[in-house]
Parts: sequence; structure tokens; C-alpha cells
Amino acid sequence: MKRVDIVIAAHNPQRRIDRAVSSIVNGNPEARAVVVCHNTSISSITATLDPVLVEGTTFLELNDSIPSPSGPFMFGMRQSKAEYVSIMGSDDQLEPGAVAAWLELADRYSADSVITRLTRGESRTLVRSPAARPWARGILDVYRDRLPYRSAPLGLIRRTALETLQLELTPGARNGGDLEFVSRLWSGGRVVYQKSGPGYVEMADADDRVTHVAKPVTEELAPLTGLLSSAWFSEQTKRTRRALAVKAYRRTVVDTIIKRPRVEDWSAEDLSTLAQIAAALHRIGISPFLSLAESRLLAAVMNSRVADFSAGVAAAKKYRSPAAIGGTHPLSWASPIGSFRYTVASALMR
Repeated sequence: MKRVDIVIAAHNPQRRIDRAVSSIVNGNPEARAVVVCHNTSISSITATLDPVLVEGTTFLELNDSIPSPSGPFMFGMRQSKAEYVSIMGSDDQLEPGAVAAWLELADRYSADSVITRLTRGESRTLVRSPAARPWARGILDVYRDRLPYRSAPLGLIRRTALETLQLELTPGARNGGDLEFVSRLWSGGRVVYQKSGPGYVEMADADDRVTHVAKPVTEELAPLTGLLSSAWFSEQTKRTRRALAVKAYRRTVVDTIIKRPRVEDWSAEDLSTLAQIAAALHRIGISPFLSLAESRLLAAVMNSRVADFSAGVAAAKKYRSPAAIGGTHPLSWASPIGSFRYTVASALMR
């Protein structure tokens, strides 16, 4: 038995699953490729692969008629008996030696999770998250190392942590299904970050990812609403709740606005849902950590001033502007999750 099972969800025989499987079989011998054929037959997927790749891969079948990656990923991880599990997009790939690098870190620090070094596309553009402290080594902290900004559990997960930390991808979610999963893992597990070496490459050459399909805001943000209203979230420390909430505003809320650049893209229901979520984040106490531009955008969202959304996002992301770097509260400058230190730490990532 190999130490790592890497679960790939395959629902479309037209996708480049051969690239993902080959990167495991041919470049990472410490791992086993486990392909969950989701709402499609095993034969339809194996027909697209070289026989050598088929021989070196385990295939499972899940028919649940639900267009969500949560189901096949959890199905594959629960079937595993390996020491560690991992999930992988069917379009993506691992660099040769990535799994060995992860295992070395996991063994050195007795980690529950190793967050992989993540790059995108053929150009291997570095994904600047999490913006951990540059000097930090070993086990990281959810607040001081800004772990919530890594929104997908890519890398290694100790299989037993699925039960001990009660990790589950949100059933049925077409996007954001990993939000509560990583929130629990980053907050409660022993987590390390792979800052260098071979890692995970996220590709973007498929046009049918369910997470990219436009959806009503209520559905799109349902995982965030579920997290904020969960018993688990209410039991966390104030610093953990704020670390998660600040990230949710900067990424989840702002990304929702970016997807809808025109006033006519917003329905009354969409605006109401977004305003309610923004108000909930405000009550958690995110405002002191925000830059001046982020604070102005938050006020526009809470009051559904849709005409101000696009300009507000542009101002918040203009990182060379003083208004986008710091706010009026000292915490926006001094806190690890404040706008100033977050911006600097992101810029320092190499």
C-alpha cells in the first residue's frame, strides 16, 4: 500500500484527466491515483487513457446525479486506507517529486496537513496564499499566518484527521464546498506550508468547471452562510472567527462582486443576500482590520449601493494607494490579518 491516495473526480471523458493521472503514476511513485468516475462509467474514462496509466490507477464509480465535486472527493477519501489523502482537479497536475516533498514535511513536523506550493498555468504563476510569516517554519497558526486565504485543501491531509476534525466537503455544493472543510483543518490541525520545491499546478484550460458557472448569490454564498451560522463557528475563539471572516470578506464577498461588474447583473434578491452576509461579517468584528477603501466598499455592500461596487473594488485592490493599504483603526496596521501586514506579506511571497 502506498502512503498517499490522491483522489481525482472525473465527470467528463473530454477533460484532460490523462495529464493529472500521468503526473502521479509517472512522477510521484509514493502516491496512488484514485479516479472517481462521477455520474459516468469507468469504461468511458479508461477509454481515454493509455493502458499503462489505467494499470497504475484505481477506479471507483459514484452515481449520485448531483453536479458537485464534493460527493466524489469525499467518496474517494472515505474509501482510502492510506496514511494520507489528497484531492486533485482533473485538469491539474503535480510536478515530479511533489508528493515526496510533502511527505518529508509531514514526517518532520508530524503534520495533519501539508499545504502545497501552488502555481497556475503553463507560466507557473505563483499563487500568493497563504501569506504566511516569511520566517515561520513548522506548524503554522490560522491567525498569524493567514491560513484561510488558501481556500482549497490541496496537498496532504492525514486520513485520520477526516474523523478527528470532522472534515467534510459541503454536500451538493457546486462551488465553495471546501470552505468549512479548510476552516476546520486550518484552525484545528497541525498545518505546515511547502514554501519551495515541486508542487501542485492548477490548470485552467477546461470550460465546464461547475465552480465557474454563474449562479444566484444565495446559492453561490450558501457555504459561507452555512459556515457563519454553524455551531462549530460559534465555538471558535474570537481571533479564529475574525481571521475566517476577514478572509471571507476580502475574497468571497469581493469575488462575488467582481463576477457581476454591471448594475444590471444584480437582482434585488442578490443584493439583499449580499447585504445580509456583509452585515453578519461586520457583527463578527472585521471592520478594524480593513483598509479605508475596504471599509468604504463594505458600507456600500451593506447598504446595497450597487452603483458604487465596481469603483469600490477597484479602489480596494489598488495596492499602491494609501487608502488600500491601511485604515483608520490601529489594527488595520498592526494585526497580521490587518490590511497593511496582509498586503506586505503577500508581496513578500516568492
